[in-house]
Parts: sequence; C-alpha cells; structure tokens
Amino acid sequence: RVARLTKVLRQAGDSDIPKVAAAIRDGVVPVLQPWTGQTEGVFLIPLAAMMDTYRKLRSCGEVMLIAALRNTVDAINSTEAAFWLKPGVPTRRLGPLSTVAVGDPVVATANRYADGLFNGLLGVVHSTAGAQIEVLWDGETTPRTLPAEAEGDIELAYAITCHKAQGSSAASVVVAVEDTPLVTREWLYTAITRGRSLVMKREKKPKC
Repeated sequence: RVARLTKVLRQAGDSDIPKVAAAIRDGVVPVLQPWTGQTEGVFLIPLAAMMDTYRKLRSCGEVMLIAALRNTVDAINSTEAAFWLKPGVPTRRLGPLSTVAVGDPVVATANRYADGLFNGLLGVVHSTAGAQIEVLWDGETTPRTLPAEAEGDIELAYAITCHKAQGSSAASVVVAVEDTPLVTREWLYTAITRGRSLVMKREKKPKC
C-alpha cells in the first residue's frame, strides 16, 4: 500500500516555494530572480552577500541556513557564534565540539528518548547559569534543563546540514548550493521546502 501526499501544509496556498520545489523534483531548472528584500518566494543571492543576508534575516526573525558539506557548517557555526556573542556574556563548553552562550541556536545530534531529545531537534540556549544549561526546544513553551550526559550530543545550529534539517522548518531559509555531488535534486528539494515563506539560494561560484 502506498500513500501519496498531495496537499501542501507548510507553506501558504499561493506560495512559490512548492512550485519551485516541484520543478526541481521533476528535473526542470526554475527561473529565479535576485532577492531585493522580498518577504515571500524563492530568490537568488550572490555568494558574497550570503552571510550579510543571513545576519539581516536573523536580526528580524527566524532563519535557517542549510549547507551540504560538514566543513561549511562547522566554519559558519564558528564564525557566527563569535559574531553574535555579546560582550560580557559567559560561554559554556559542551563536549569536544561546541561552545555555546545564551541565544545560540543548537541542534541535537542523537536520539535520547529518555530525555525527550531526538536527532535533528532544534532549540535555543536559554540559560547557562550554574552547572546546568537550559534549552528552549522547538515546539515547546518552557526551557528544559539539558542532562549532563547529553551535552556531548548538542551542537551549534547557525548552519546545519540538510540531513539535520529534515522534519524542521523556518520562516526564512538560506540554501548554500555548493559544488559537491551531495547536492542532488532530492537534496535541493528538501532544503527548499524547509522554508515557510522565504527561501534564498546562494548562487554557485563560477568555475575558473
């Protein structure tokens, strides 16, 4: 038995996001216009403006940056954590890979059912006071204390891989279209459909 989903629920009925995603799924290259500040649709942004655009969107609301390569994700997370860290705000080391502060977006990287944590679950650090960290997870209204044994399974999420983004969404999404075999039609379809209102694809860097 096979069930086919035919109704889009994440985006509004008149959104261009499902149309562009469907074209990519079917092997059709969509014609996209440059982004000039629009709040709805799918647009292109130049490589040189990607991070400035991301920061502008993050200052205004909810945004997700999706990349294919782990090295890209790690580099963006390191840069953005330093950029958004306010003077005097303490940081806290989580395991061998992540240092976080209040306001940092984070993602769970393993399933810990007993703790109500699932691989790909996104949240925001709410408090680092004392010996424990509190995180407000997506879909919840009250921050939860992060168990000490789960700290090593939490990473920064200024940028995340498309694999980690599955099952999540954001009002705005920036998609880094990298020159790698990982970026397939299926990958791009998944990345674009994480956005509810606005999606911006980074233009590929021209080959020399």
